[in-house]
Amino acid sequence: MTDRGCRAPRVAMFLALVMLAACSQEPAEQTSEAAQDQWAGARADCRDEVVAAFERRKTSPRPYREETIATGDNWTYRETIEFVPPDRMRLSANMGWLMHTYYVRIGPRAWANWTPFPWGWGEEYPDARLMQMKLGASADAAAALNLPPPVYACLGRVAFAGTAYLGYRVRLENAIVAMSFNGATRETRDRELERKLAQMPQKWRTVLVDPESRLPAYAIVAEQDQLDNPSSKVRYTYPNAIDITPPLWCRLGLCRSIAR
Repeated sequence: MTDRGCRAPRVAMFLALVMLAACSQEPAEQTSEAAQDQWAGARADCRDEVVAAFERRKTSPRPYREETIATGDNWTYRETIEFVPPDRMRLSANMGWLMHTYYVRIGPRAWANWTPFPWGWGEEYPDARLMQMKLGASADAAAALNLPPPVYACLGRVAFAGTAYLGYRVRLENAIVAMSFNGATRETRDRELERKLAQMPQKWRTVLVDPESRLPAYAIVAEQDQLDNPSSKVRYTYPNAIDITPPLWCRLGLCRSIAR
């Protein structure tokens, strides 16, 4: 893809990378007493069960849909991924008017559109890195980034949206991505970042797994006991059929070729 064409997927991948990098590999050395007590109340290390659930999703012959909504200061990011084994995938994402990403892959062919308009579609070779990221082999796509999976604690049965799931939780490290400092000195910048970090609430990532199928059902980022008020929620569903075909604009022969 061209640099211009890569911008939208890179933004989406950047957001995912930031969320992934926030997962603690071990409990941090400095945490609040409440966070330490919450960690101590659960079985310490169930990462293998979480990884197995996501591996099971990957190897299952069933189609799946992954719907994400994440919110921050003055922005909302929405993304839907649909996958039909063995090699059909569709992605749509947006962050208001800032970013639009549409992507369809069928075997070795792929079509992309980074505009909200149908004539923006073009045909290209698939970006293997984007596919690997979006169809991550394990929880948090850690395997795609050559990182060990986060250390999830077992919560046992967790009730959410009227259903009981198997729950797993990892504490997230607070992080701030500094995009611009407006000429501030390094010392001033560091003080401001420390102040903002100190004010950030502690958040946890909770993965909910269906107890019968052992497939992921939700991945939720929220403060303690606030699953109904998340900053990020991913819902995994498994429809009996998902129809993924080339974009209509391209089927009409109106797609442009995307140079690489």
